[in-house]
Amino acid sequence: MNTKNLFRVIVLFFSLSGCTENNNSIELPLKTVEGYGPFYLGLGYLNWTPLKEKKEWNKTEIKTKGIPASWKVSNVDQIWFDGQQFAYQNYLNKKLSKKFFDRLVKSWDIDFKKKPLSKKSIKCFVHIAFGKTQNDELQFIVDSNNNNDFSDDPINTASVFSLKENIDHQQLLKLAIDIEYEKFTESGVKKVKSKVIIFATPGGDLTYHIPYHAKTTFKGTPIYVSFGFVLQNYSNGGKFALHSYDDSSDFFTLEPNEYIYNENEVFKIIGVNTYKEALTLEKMSTDTILYSTQIGSRPHPLKMKKFLSNDSITLDDYKGKFLFIDFWGTWCAPCIKDLPNIIKAYDKIDKNEIDFLSIAVYDKIDNLQVAIHKFGLKWSQVLENDSNQARKLYNVKSFPTTILLNKEGIIVAKNLRGEHLLDTLNYYINNKQ
Repeated sequence: MNTKNLFRVIVLFFSLSGCTENNNSIELPLKTVEGYGPFYLGLGYLNWTPLKEKKEWNKTEIKTKGIPASWKVSNVDQIWFDGQQFAYQNYLNKKLSKKFFDRLVKSWDIDFKKKPLSKKSIKCFVHIAFGKTQNDELQFIVDSNNNNDFSDDPINTASVFSLKENIDHQQLLKLAIDIEYEKFTESGVKKVKSKVIIFATPGGDLTYHIPYHAKTTFKGTPIYVSFGFVLQNYSNGGKFALHSYDDSSDFFTLEPNEYIYNENEVFKIIGVNTYKEALTLEKMSTDTILYSTQIGSRPHPLKMKKFLSNDSITLDDYKGKFLFIDFWGTWCAPCIKDLPNIIKAYDKIDKNEIDFLSIAVYDKIDNLQVAIHKFGLKWSQVLENDSNQARKLYNVKSFPTTILLNKEGIIVAKNLRGEHLLDTLNYYINNKQ
């Protein structure tokens, strides 16, 4: 991506046909489009653990039939098109406890005012049966018509793709299977026809994704919207790509609570309202102090308490140095997997030039204490409860999430990780970005 595009001025006007304006709020109707648009492919994984063995969710199992007797091992998994709706209707049906559902409302940021949910149970999911033949061949069946019966659906042999290579999207689309499900919108419960794609990795994992994104236009400027290709309720907030014209590699991405600028106006991306099937923008007052998680912006101020200490720290304490912020959790397998790379970078980098700060989310004191001791973590740690809601302010939806601030406290990079983290951080330090 060309760095200059991150700071490009996109000129937008209100006069778009089809959009609605209410005070400073603008709603742009979304159109669902098959394919991947300008986004990277996101995948979900089918789980071999039976739902009945999952502690909180075991009562939500829906009985299905028609699994081939020839499979020597098998399971049925659910793909949720709207996880919030699925959890809510199972809570109302007393299949999820109030205590557990209240935790979901908090951790999933469920807001019933912004997004009403149906009190009547709807088929906001589809079932996938999968198994191994006597010859260890991976097969699967999609309950395409959502009747909880696999016997009237074809058996498919899983194609294999390596995630380490560039996957041909056109090849993937040839594997698409038509399905039906229901979603709750402003116009009521709608029956939806969609597609799902399932393939295997060389290691034998079965992946799935939904090959759709959404699109709207703001006075000639296309805005593409991704839900990650795994859910369709944008519970992860969505990602937004702005293009100067269609089919261009010349674009940059934004997230909710980030901003679209022009010479005289600023619009905040509120996010996708699936109930109204629209993208909501908010025009900002010209005298508003803007904080954002987008590159080139100043992040929200934070006042935090160091883990197991009464000492407070703020981002201003790190002025004059680069700051690498890592949102993680001891429960997060990808976070733990990446810890050796962070430890290596911290041990070898110039501490006069950069400091590290980790914010543990959804974590417990005992678990964080054990992790600090086990992995020998030497930099400052903060527990989410002591960070003034940093996760929400920084729009953290997945883990790990990292942010790099320069010496002036401006965001210069996001989601840096992996075995080359040390080299990448040194690149930014040496180039004084």
